[in-house]
Amino acid sequence: MKLRMDVKGKVVIIDDEPDFLKNMARILKRWQYDPVILQDSLTVEEVFKAEQPDIVLTDLKMPKLDGFGVLRKVSELNEDVPVIIITGYGSISSAVMAMKEGAYDYLSKPFELDELQVVLKRAFEQRQLREENQNLHAQLLEVYGERNIVFSSEKMHNCFKMAKKVANTEATVLITGESGTGKELLTRFIHTHSSRAKKPFITFDCTALPENLLETELFGHEKGAFTGAIMDRSGIIEMAGRGTLFLDEIGELSPNLQAKLLRVLQERQYRRVGGNKYFKADVRFIAATNRSLESEVKKGNFREDLYYRLNVFPIRMPPLRERPEDIFILGMHFLKNYAQKNGKHIKGFSPHARQLMEEYRWPGNVRELQNVVERAVLLAEGEDICPADLSMLVAAEIKPENGQFAGYNFKEIKNKHIEMLEREYFSNLLKRHKGNITKASEEAGVNRRTIHRLINKYHL
Repeated sequence: MKLRMDVKGKVVIIDDEPDFLKNMARILKRWQYDPVILQDSLTVEEVFKAEQPDIVLTDLKMPKLDGFGVLRKVSELNEDVPVIIITGYGSISSAVMAMKEGAYDYLSKPFELDELQVVLKRAFEQRQLREENQNLHAQLLEVYGERNIVFSSEKMHNCFKMAKKVANTEATVLITGESGTGKELLTRFIHTHSSRAKKPFITFDCTALPENLLETELFGHEKGAFTGAIMDRSGIIEMAGRGTLFLDEIGELSPNLQAKLLRVLQERQYRRVGGNKYFKADVRFIAATNRSLESEVKKGNFREDLYYRLNVFPIRMPPLRERPEDIFILGMHFLKNYAQKNGKHIKGFSPHARQLMEEYRWPGNVRELQNVVERAVLLAEGEDICPADLSMLVAAEIKPENGQFAGYNFKEIKNKHIEMLEREYFSNLLKRHKGNITKASEEAGVNRRTIHRLINKYHL
């Protein structure tokens, strides 16, 4: 989608009334859109392919191909192009049905121009965001060869650049970062880009079992090594074969297991529990931790020699709050997956929902974002996720015990909460009245100018 700098976007307008088409074209030009009028709805496919529009605005009741037919045709040609349905008085139920089938929004005749302007603006912004997201996915796929890697920040690009450089070596990698930042994702990336890619990839959680069971899980055991050991058993080092072994939360290992792991890294061999035979450890080790191993070494909790063996090639995964530019695109990625999984037609996040997400600190990082988006998809009733669907974030923002108030004075906190109240109240108000400014202002008891000011302030 390449537009002239002075044009917001191309809009195809479909209606069987020529006067309506002429008026709409004049209005859209005034708003700096590029209108294409179409009176014969049967030619929609031909016009769509020729014009490649950003938005389609179509009447519902037409003698040849009605709005439902146009909607289906546009969805076949490009499902990312928003379709806005125009209905006559008394056809609201049909418009709601059209939205369930994939329409972006609807307007009921006679509609106010400011209502049309808001809907077009939101539809075009959504179109731009979808295209940016698709372009980003294509770039990441070309560079990294993975569909589930989603980011745009320079910090994450640097992490994956380093991972790609070390992938095809035998160096031990230590990945550090807070829980939920994607350490295992980076580990899998290293494995799939290494010479061991066709060999096993095994994850070993160093916190999952008691020490005696961890040892047997890691190294295996011989028959009779302890009560219940009725046969020989391979450990995960042996199971990993010539593949990759991911040691997650390595900082939790006991001193005894630290010593035994050090021996494996140094000598590249090990013995099963209760056995005397040595087995070769031809495996690539990658370790991860959410702790500072340097600090643990100083405290005497982690062996210094093991730390240096693991820290041959360190990579730090930045927390989500340090890369806010990734929050929205990750949110869209999760939204698309969960909407499809749950059979819901949700197109994106409302502008103020996006603002709320980008202002939140995400202490649980990407994992928390994923959980919040999944819950929001289940709660959402419209085509966009709104702040009410992100109630978990709103609740977290207003709890003083979570440390969010640190560094703020009372006036700042008061203003922050007033903004939350305004954003939530007027978002729901406009949603109830389908964007009708007059009805919204009447219910709220404020004038239309105030409503417009708040729409602009919160990008409603």
